[in-house]
Amino acid sequence: MSFIKYISVALLLFFCLVLSISAEESLSDDRARATVNLILDIDLPPIEGYTEQGIAQQLINNLSLDIDSRELNATILVDNESAAGAYSRPLITFLGIKANHEMALASSKDDLGRLPLSEQDRFIKSWKKNLENTKLCAGSYGATEVTVKGFRSLSLPENDTLKALQDIGFLYDAGFQAGLVYMPGHENDTWPYLIDKTNVYAIPVSSALMDGKRIPLQDRKAREIGINASQWYSLLKNKFDETSQRDEPMVIILSSSVSGSGEYHDAFDSFIEYAINNSAAFVATTKLVDMARSGQKHI
Repeated sequence: MSFIKYISVALLLFFCLVLSISAEESLSDDRARATVNLILDIDLPPIEGYTEQGIAQQLINNLSLDIDSRELNATILVDNESAAGAYSRPLITFLGIKANHEMALASSKDDLGRLPLSEQDRFIKSWKKNLENTKLCAGSYGATEVTVKGFRSLSLPENDTLKALQDIGFLYDAGFQAGLVYMPGHENDTWPYLIDKTNVYAIPVSSALMDGKRIPLQDRKAREIGINASQWYSLLKNKFDETSQRDEPMVIILSSSVSGSGEYHDAFDSFIEYAINNSAAFVATTKLVDMARSGQKHI
């Protein structure tokens, strides 16, 4: 009988130990779990041309395949000119029908903020309608409704622009950059924050230091200042590790013309693998706003 009790106690201690280790690992995983918001900036040629259009579409497909083959969530940015182009609509439809894609509108109008409120309202409503009307019959997928909640300004939005975005029903503006482009009092914010006197959230794109200078995590900007693919991968990896430890989101903007091919594409693909292997959660921008609202740090 004493032998049976001994075995029972030993088994009980063993299971307690296993449960304790599992709990510690679970807590460790929660602490280390990073949240990544990928924003894919779709570059389409301004003119209709089979060669230019074909190249652009291949680059977009390459970038989209990286996301879709791994079933990752992402936000797809389409500028107002592309949304209005008849030749680009089939491609936009193909992107919009995918459940893991969130469609958002990007402004390509430099002087938008200098226009009267009524003109801004008219322009943005028209752009939004063009993108939402991109719901062609796509084979077996059928017609797909696209609801656009996201916008990206080219620069710090003026009050009239913010009012127009709010009145039209936009949830967020992704034209902000952590520590670089921000509303007063939000220089150090890395999570989405509500812009004063509006219902619109600012989305701070992540930034990092490179040779003592802070730059946004945007591949187009990185290439513009001479950062090579190896350095770009290191920036992404190091920022991922940093945000994991700080319970901050990592927001990246990638353009199809830069990361859709070549060494920048390889760097992005390697980063995705690194992030997945380190338990990253990939969310669309609306989900990131929901997390900020509720105070949720992890998925």
